[in-house]
Amino acid sequence: MTETPLQRNAREAFGHALAAYRANGNRLTNGKPFIEAHKSFAITAFEEGAVTVGEIHRSVRWLSDALNLLTGK
Repeated sequence: MTETPLQRNAREAFGHALAAYRANGNRLTNGKPFIEAHKSFAITAFEEGAVTVGEIHRSVRWLSDALNLLTGK
């Protein structure tokens, strides 16, 4: 299965969050900046007709769930 640009962006956003988590002594208090950056990418992709609303919803949900593991929320 090939990774879509939206999936890749979500994975990369999580990678950046994980790096911040590790750099801050295994703490991440706010995952929102990473989600907002991914949403911005997703909206642009949607406007270009590259993704559906469902794909955006799934990728944002995945990223949110993954970040909740780091933030403990």
